[in-house]
Amino acid sequence: MANTDAVADPKQQPKSQELEAGCCTAEHGVQQVQQAQLPPQRLEPPSLPTSGPSVDFCLALERVMHKATWTGMHATQEALPPQLLQAIVLGVTPILSKEPTMLEIRPGILQHRVTIVGDTHGQFHDLCKLWELYGHPSSERIYIFNGDYVDRGAWGVETLTLMLAWKWLLPKNVYLIRGNHETSYCTKVYGFGGELKAKYGKATTVSEQHFASAVISA
Repeated sequence: MANTDAVADPKQQPKSQELEAGCCTAEHGVQQVQQAQLPPQRLEPPSLPTSGPSVDFCLALERVMHKATWTGMHATQEALPPQLLQAIVLGVTPILSKEPTMLEIRPGILQHRVTIVGDTHGQFHDLCKLWELYGHPSSERIYIFNGDYVDRGAWGVETLTLMLAWKWLLPKNVYLIRGNHETSYCTKVYGFGGELKAKYGKATTVSEQHFASAVISA
């Protein structure tokens, strides 16, 4: 839409009027851009089956959290509500707590590939890309993650939550080994504690201690 405000000849109008006209035009341009923007798309979190996560649930969770990372920090709670976050963390903890401190992993006949992954440090997009290249966890492949899932990166919540969901679904195909950042001290000093507070505030009872205790048992 053209600017219909009358503007005098710039050679004759005073500097103050010229500046005012320029500001008016800029504001009008911003309004046009805002009007042209599509309404924000609501992020619908997947429903967690009563029996625990399924493959479809894990894939849907990855997709919605991926969208949320490009929307802004405020979108995390929309894609991963506190209740869903807490259900995943508490649901997988009994599985992790039964595993010994030192794991001996023996691939089965149908498990053709074992992929060992180093520090992810909250790099959620790297994790998604890794699964895009090598395939998502399944009965035919094993993933061993060598710890340090959070801190430093901006998406520790999303990274670890997705790993925990797959661990809950495929406990014999996804292994989460404890790194030095899976402690209350490190998560407070290196950023994960702050990330949880920034994204959830007091909206959830799941704290960095819940995450740490879940992974310490692996």
